[in-house]
Amino acid sequence: MAGALSATVYQWLLPLTGTLPGCPQGERQGLLLWLERDGKKGLGDCAPLPGFSVETREQAAHSLVECAQWLVMQPDIERIQEVGLLEVIGKQPIPSSVVFAVEAAVKQLLSDTPAGRSMIPVCRLLAGSHDDIVQAAEELDSETRLVKIKVARQSVVDEIKLIQRLDSVLPERVKIRLDGNRGWNLKDALIFSRAIPHQRIRFIEEPLTDAEELPAYAASGGLPVALDESLQGTQTLPDYFTGLAALVVKPTLSGGVHRCQQLADFAHKHNLELVISSSYESPVGIGTLTRLALQLAPHTASGLDTLSIFQENRIPREQLHALWSSDQP
Repeated sequence: MAGALSATVYQWLLPLTGTLPGCPQGERQGLLLWLERDGKKGLGDCAPLPGFSVETREQAAHSLVECAQWLVMQPDIERIQEVGLLEVIGKQPIPSSVVFAVEAAVKQLLSDTPAGRSMIPVCRLLAGSHDDIVQAAEELDSETRLVKIKVARQSVVDEIKLIQRLDSVLPERVKIRLDGNRGWNLKDALIFSRAIPHQRIRFIEEPLTDAEELPAYAASGGLPVALDESLQGTQTLPDYFTGLAALVVKPTLSGGVHRCQQLADFAHKHNLELVISSSYESPVGIGTLTRLALQLAPHTASGLDTLSIFQENRIPREQLHALWSSDQP
């Protein structure tokens, strides 16, 4: 018979090497759920991303403490791993980042496999000015096979010039994932797509402001499409359409670990790439995402190349400040 479960909710703060929109003074803040039972522990990172998450950090903290208080009273947390937190708790409106933290902590606590450092393919994110991106492309190591570029941030003409320039400097082996972040209308997205070499592009994530036009974009000579934002804020599965090539799943934003498994099943059913991607979580969160990628998409390059923005590759104990603990009266 399993022993009693203890839980603690911490705040964490990590300094950044650069700037991250919405994160003041070069700092990333988040929360950590720490579970212990019978000598085993499970950690869950809760890091709403400003500007992308619906919930604020304060709202997430309130919800995470409530979930932790509820968890220590449950005789059967195994059900959470089987059907997901929302099903067990009654499908109450719980923030996505909180669901991710709870399900990640429970999954690690119940796992018989120790956390390892197995390697998975990684897609290199090339960021900065266009000159910065080209310089980084010219300096890629010989192991890199895939890079990611964010587009729809400057004029269509300038973005076309960037991709054409990259095509001339990148080794033939390197393919490009593009991310439009819903920045274009259908006309501009098609102008861009028809002017660049399709053979160099793996797919483009969400190029259109109106996501309902994605099937028309794909059918009109657009690039292969990946869904990202369309997977967030809903528990339903997406509609498949010709031209859909991949799902980019950010569990912090798209509903947690169990939802990630459901989307993985959908991707495998339709022969789509499944990309597990980060939302600038802490090293604890990246560890969870790495394990998910190894489990669900071990041969697909993940979108986890974000730890370089942190000054530390771990959360120092002195940066953990307890908000609530079941061990305290």
